[in-house]
Amino acid sequence: MIKQLSWDVFFKVLCGTAAVVFLVAIVLRLATATSPDVKLEYLLLSLGVAIVLPYLSELSAFGIKLEIKRRVDDLTGRVAALPDYVLGSEYHVDEDLFLAERAYRASLEKCSDFWPAALGLAGVFVDRCEYDRAVAEYNRVLTLDPENVYAFNNLAAVYIDADPPIRDPDKALEMANRALDLVPSLGSALYYKGEALNRKGSYAAASAHFKGMLSTNALPTQEHWTRYEMAIAGSNLGKGVSKEDLERMLRSAPDNSDARDLIARLADKEQQDRFRPTDVAVIRQFVKKNRAYLEEQASQALAQ
Repeated sequence: MIKQLSWDVFFKVLCGTAAVVFLVAIVLRLATATSPDVKLEYLLLSLGVAIVLPYLSELSAFGIKLEIKRRVDDLTGRVAALPDYVLGSEYHVDEDLFLAERAYRASLEKCSDFWPAALGLAGVFVDRCEYDRAVAEYNRVLTLDPENVYAFNNLAAVYIDADPPIRDPDKALEMANRALDLVPSLGSALYYKGEALNRKGSYAAASAHFKGMLSTNALPTQEHWTRYEMAIAGSNLGKGVSKEDLERMLRSAPDNSDARDLIARLADKEQQDRFRPTDVAVIRQFVKKNRAYLEEQASQALAQ
């Protein structure tokens, strides 16, 4: 069997060959030299080269062969992991979470440092409401890529949406701020920061934050959720929630599906508890008025 020439063997052969050639040249120079000083100088130089040069291949600090090999191995692993990652992303879009998880894991088996696959796997766990596993995968992404804005942004959402004990507004605020340090205009991170302030009970800071988002148009794609959280802040500051506020919120929903989601959230008992009790009656009346209308629209759309 012919043994393949590895990077280590190749570099050692190269250094050894250079040492031999250099020593032969030194010997020829010594044979023709007439001055004793020149002979001593070349003798010491040849001795130093003979000792040092073969060991250059062993020095990690020398860096040449090790860095080249690392880069080639890293690129090879990522190329091998990419097809499974793409397949997992397609399954994920189709909401086939079982096959998406299997594909993402296959990608990570081929390259454990391929953080996009770990990010996708975390997203699968979020969709399943397995928030503890999602947090672990997002932390894996941050270990591989310490300035990954997607992981910080999504961790902020997890620490807001998860049930206790994972729900943690302080951590959510920290993660949102870390994301904003990297991308100051990131609309979703701005939203999560404001919601985290609301969850912490810092209503004045949340209200000012959301007003700033609206005035500068620094919004995620769903403006109605920004207005929703701003209404919560205003309610707890004693400003009340009027029918006009709720109608403005509903009009800012991009389409009927988003409008139905908004009504459903306003109808949720846990969400109503985030408002002051004096505003809940107005909210319930608004929900009752619009729910039947939106459901009728949804039925008509399905019939068409």
